[in-house]
Formats: sequence, C-alpha cells, structure tokens
Amino acid sequence: MPVHRRLKSRSPPLVTAKRLLEEAYDGIAAWKRGWIDSALTAWHPLLDPNSPPPGFQLPRKLWVTLNRVRTGHGRCGANLTKWGFSTNPACDCGASLQTTEHITFDCPSRAFGGTREDFLRATPEAVLWLEQLDVRL
Repeated sequence: MPVHRRLKSRSPPLVTAKRLLEEAYDGIAAWKRGWIDSALTAWHPLLDPNSPPPGFQLPRKLWVTLNRVRTGHGRCGANLTKWGFSTNPACDCGASLQTTEHITFDCPSRAFGGTREDFLRATPEAVLWLEQLDVRL
C-alpha cells in the first residue's frame, strides 16, 4: 500500500483563523479598503454604497451599455469571437480587432469625442452617444 506524503502547511487554516479572531479582523472593512485603494480615483463616486451611481436612473438598456463601456466588457467583435458567437473579431471600420475600447474611443465611424470620465459621471454627452450608438454592446 503506497504511503501518501503531504507537505506540512506553512500557514495552517486553524492558526490563521485564531490569529484573525485575536486581532478582531473585519474582512468586509479590509475588502472595502483594498477595493478603494486599488480603484481609479475617478471610480470613487461609483463606490459609495449609500448613493446610486451616476446614470442609475437611465432606462435599463442604456444603464447596461453604460456599465459595459465603463468596465470595457461588452458585446464587441473580439468578445463575441472569444465566446464562440462569431468568427470575425474585426470592426466594420476596417480595424482588425473590435473591442469596447476601440468602439468607444478609436473607431473612426463611432468614437466618442469625450473622455472615459464622461462615462463614469454619465454626462449628457456620453448618454446621447450611447443612445445613438449603432452597435449593441
């Protein structure tokens, strides 16, 4: 019968749990501190759990598109190809890769004339651009 050898843990869970209890560790507060410290300064208004983020009052379709632009994750050619829903990651403007970033800031036929912060603040110009966008992100 083979002997199963295991390495001794350098940080056993029980030891870690005891230390955290002794320190009165607050995991939620630590997570919030880490999140805020790592977030871009412009994102801070979106992180206040006591008030809705800018654009929250928009119709759902616009709200979803706004957040897809904010995060850079949307239904663009690159992602649709990655997910297996398309075989062509190119943009119809001729760019070899259609990403949310490309559609929003680089595409000659669609690019928004403002800044990323306009989407974070949900400015009227950004919302109008989202309403007039001819692709569904």
